[in-house]
Amino acid sequence: MVEIRRIKIGEAGLYKQVRLDSLKESPEAFGSTYDESVQRSSESWIKQVDQSATGSDRATFLVFVDRQPVGLAALYRMEKDDKMGELLQVWIAPVYRRQGLALKLMTTVFEWAKKNNFHSVAAGIMSGNQSAMSFYLNIGFKPDMRVVLNCPCDAAILVRDIK
Repeated sequence: MVEIRRIKIGEAGLYKQVRLDSLKESPEAFGSTYDESVQRSSESWIKQVDQSATGSDRATFLVFVDRQPVGLAALYRMEKDDKMGELLQVWIAPVYRRQGLALKLMTTVFEWAKKNNFHSVAAGIMSGNQSAMSFYLNIGFKPDMRVVLNCPCDAAILVRDIK
């Protein structure tokens, strides 16, 4: 059984586990590293989860298969454009890829974004991550050089309107 839901207050340990799994498995896909993240304080994990669990400015979503966490994604409202969100931390465990989970996860993110008055979503795709690039282009993202995200300078910036 597949469940995709927003993270809840008090789930910092669960989030930390999935996030570290993603960084260990796909280090080239993210601007953060496993070594940096494993050093974070418990308080920083708790703060990040609690801020993503409620409100309309940021949300983190988890993917479960048979009650096991196998993926995540986060959307944070951008400071310079409060109608745009930055998509972060998108990851599905390798054994569950190409089964439609990423599409279901993105659908959940886009539905939440629409309900919370986002007009567009931007994503930074790390250089060389061709499978992610193909996925994002296939679900309606388009390159946009005008958007500035906090990611390495060789990352491609893609934007998708929320309808």
